[in-house]
Formats: sequence, structure tokens, C-alpha cells
Amino acid sequence: MAELPYQMVKTYMFQPVELPRSASPDSVLRELERRGILSQKGIARYTILQTRAVQTTPRDLDRQAGMHVEDYTAILLETDRGRKIVLLQPPNRSTRQDAGWYYRIYDSK
Repeated sequence: MAELPYQMVKTYMFQPVELPRSASPDSVLRELERRGILSQKGIARYTILQTRAVQTTPRDLDRQAGMHVEDYTAILLETDRGRKIVLLQPPNRSTRQDAGWYYRIYDSK
């Protein structure tokens, strides 16, 4: 799986996936498909190649700004539009109790 550079990824508008924290990554991906998020990216077909836990590593400047290591699930997809990485994070009980799963879809090199 390709490495993603650290970035403050939660700086754009998105509609959280309202599934429980215990939901599987596959369930979250199916919900993104049901909502049409994948088709908006031009993805009609996909195969999951790999799913794994990943962590961000903030740069020194980001640490000074209060950023910290965060846990995510990364899903590598083979799609009809090339390889994609779907980054998922479940709701955080302490800061986002009412929000759902965070997601972002990246092109993979």
C-alpha cells in the first residue's frame, strides 16, 4: 500500500457515515457505495485488495499546533478508475459523539 504524507485531513466538508463505531470497514465502504460517493468519483466497480490499520505521523510544526498521532483504517481498492485508497476513522467517543465515520478517498500511485 502506498504511503500517504501527513496532512490535516479533516479540513473539508463531508457527510459522516452514520454507522456504529463497531461497524466493519467493509460495511462503511458499502454505505459509501450506497450513497453514491464512489460513483461520484467515477468508480463503478471495485475489488478490495488490502485493509489495514494505519497511523498519521504529524510533522514537528503540526505537533506544535496541537496535532497528534491518529489511528485510521486504510482500504486499498482496485477500481475501474485505477487504484484508490479509502481512509476511514470511526467516531471518536470523546470529541465527536454524534458524528459518524470520517472518510476520504485518495488516488494511489
